[in-house]
Amino acid sequence: MSVPEVHHWLAGDEFNANRMNEVGDLINWITNPPMVHVSRQSTGQVIPSNTWTKISFDTVVNSYDPYDFYDSGTPDQLTIREAGWYTCELSFSAVITVDSRVIMGLYKNGFTSNELLLRYDQTTLPTGNSINFRKESTLFFNVGDWMYYGVLCDASGFTTTVTSSAEVCGLRIRWVSN
Repeated sequence: MSVPEVHHWLAGDEFNANRMNEVGDLINWITNPPMVHVSRQSTGQVIPSNTWTKISFDTVVNSYDPYDFYDSGTPDQLTIREAGWYTCELSFSAVITVDSRVIMGLYKNGFTSNELLLRYDQTTLPTGNSINFRKESTLFFNVGDWMYYGVLCDASGFTTTVTSSAEVCGLRIRWVSN
């Protein structure tokens, strides 16, 4: 589905069923733009020391993915179906057992430093605390672009935690404009 076309209204235009459908399509688009929120809710995920790790998702939040961004056959990847600007929100919760530096990032069309679009670098995290990370940005994607959410820990590694349905390891993307 693409951004709906709407008739340009001119003085004297007749308001008919076709025009009413155009308005309805546009309202539906505005209230339900391309978006998906995926998360890892069943178990935590191990993040080994000094290794970029792709987060593997197991849940589509509220079962809402009308544009099929998420495919359970590739649970660590989302694929864009509509070109445009998207708000992208990365989050996770973890208990850090050793003072650490943690980096999380969003990768586009690959998983090397060249494809890193969004990076959040948190240095010297204190030991033993449950910490919630969250980073948000607006990025442009073309149809067919795909993304990974990766995390790196420079110390002994850790396991993401599932503290509540609101604070989990997740990725939310929402179309904002073309």
